[in-house]
Amino acid sequence: MSHRFFTTVAVSALVAAQPLLAQVAEIGAGEGQVDIVAWAGYIERGETDPAFDWVTKFEEATGCMVNVKTA
Repeated sequence: MSHRFFTTVAVSALVAAQPLLAQVAEIGAGEGQVDIVAWAGYIERGETDPAFDWVTKFEEATGCMVNVKTA
């Protein structure tokens, strides 16, 4: 099969999928928490160094609790 055939199929698929790729206008209610698996030191709650605490500010601003599991 030629490169042109695959290109035609790919472009056709993208054109056909355009209605499905519409931007989301609204989202449902949140669950109130997010679970994150991260390497040690990447998700900081200020426990190691108070200068690096973005989790607490995120939780206060959004009301979403962050549950971190270290990988």
